[in-house]
Amino acid sequence: MRDMASKKTAGLALLLAVLVMGMLACAGPREPVRPAAEESLAVAPFTQPNEQWELIAGYLPGDGDRADKETLQRLNAMLKEELEARGASRYKEPPLVRQCQEIVLYERQNERLEGLAYWSLVGRCLPAKYILVPQLLKWQERVGGEWGVEQPAMVAFDLCLINAQEKELVERFHFEEEQSSLTENIFRWRDFVKRGGRWVTAPRLAREGISQGLLELGF
Repeated sequence: MRDMASKKTAGLALLLAVLVMGMLACAGPREPVRPAAEESLAVAPFTQPNEQWELIAGYLPGDGDRADKETLQRLNAMLKEELEARGASRYKEPPLVRQCQEIVLYERQNERLEGLAYWSLVGRCLPAKYILVPQLLKWQERVGGEWGVEQPAMVAFDLCLINAQEKELVERFHFEEEQSSLTENIFRWRDFVKRGGRWVTAPRLAREGISQGLLELGF
């Protein structure tokens, strides 16, 4: 009797395990965005939000945290270079996204949109399943040279990956760093060594952040 009960219990446990594994297999992992799926990807230009409704997350830049047009263009070039370095080259590029931004703003000028809803409409206009939206929040140039500064570089931005069809924020990568010396922050010694013990520029910080962000977002 005990042997039969043990066999029955083991059989039920095995059946339960098979059912659970089957359910997990059906659900599957979240579909990653990889260069193989880049036909469904659009990349927006770097912008600095001016109004609360433009934000997907985070905060509005302060007056002293703003960058000029040339800096935003440089960031766009960096983002393109980093994407191409990962094998992505056939996505819908910023100029095409800008056109859809203008179309959406014109068609919805009498509506009160929020950032996620707005960018989802832009993605559908293209059309694209996913849209990568980079938003610059802080930009502070280095004052001084490589070996001594009066003011270190500081950069903060978000890379937001949106599923435009589902109007869903899939992932948000936030980068915010102000360079500090080794004596000020001993825990950042790896960064100190990687930068050769020098005070780097804001573009250098931005490049590091973009590279890290794309990696974490699955590119």
